[in-house]
Order: sequence, then structure tokens, then C-alpha cells
Amino acid sequence: MQPFRLFTGLRAWSLACSWLALALTVSLRAQDVVISEIMYHPASENPREKYVEIYNRALTNVNLSGWEFSKGFNYTFPSNTVLRATNYLVVAAHLPTFTGKYPTITNVVGDFLVVRTTNVVGYTYTNYQNSISSSSDQLDLKDAS
Repeated sequence: MQPFRLFTGLRAWSLACSWLALALTVSLRAQDVVISEIMYHPASENPREKYVEIYNRALTNVNLSGWEFSKGFNYTFPSNTVLRATNYLVVAAHLPTFTGKYPTITNVVGDFLVVRTTNVVGYTYTNYQNSISSSSDQLDLKDAS
């Protein structure tokens, strides 16, 4: 008695190769997007000036929709965010501060910094949340798959 086979011969080989090619494509795209710069301690010590720059080493565009930074700070890339081949993209802690300081850089997304102010007996206290540490941190960029 022969064992049951769902796919046999050339069709099975073709299907296996297709799945392998898809898996390698997803894996290679994730490996081609790298963190190229981290501004974790600006000279001004203003947390609004922090940012992370990523770079696409591939010769093809990468759709970053749904990708996320999940360690160090939390940020999910919005729909239709495409990092072009061999290009950079900045993820800014506070978009207005970044664009004010670097007006010529247009490939920027962001606003991951949460700023909370509290008034206590006439004093204003500012607390920054979801920010990159100024001393030590670990960043994790995950693809959407």
C-alpha cells in the first residue's frame, strides 16, 4: 500500500520552491532594512530631538506598513509607508521639533514621544514617555509578517 500524497512529482517541487522563495523574500527584506543612526542623547538634552534613522540596503522598495519598533520605544509604521531602495527614513520622536531643526529632510515619519505636563502647587512638571533612553536601551524593529 502506498502512502497518501497530496502533491507529487514536479507539482510538489514547484509548490515547495514557491513557498521557499516567498519565505526568503520576506526574510531578505527584513534583513535589508537596518538601523543606521540613533540620536539618543541630543546636545540640547531635549527628548523631542531624539530620532532613529533606518536604511534600506536592498535594490528594491520595501513596504514598511505595519512594521514596528517594539523595544526602546513603541511605534508602528502607518499604511503606505514605503522605504525606497537604497534610501533612508527617519523616525522622529516629535515631528514638529525634527522638521524645525532639519527642514531639508523630508523623508521623516514619527511622533512616538508622549509628553505629559502636570501642574502642582504652581510648578509645572514635564514627563516624557515612550522615549529612547539617554544612557542604555535596546531597539527592536520587527517586520509586519
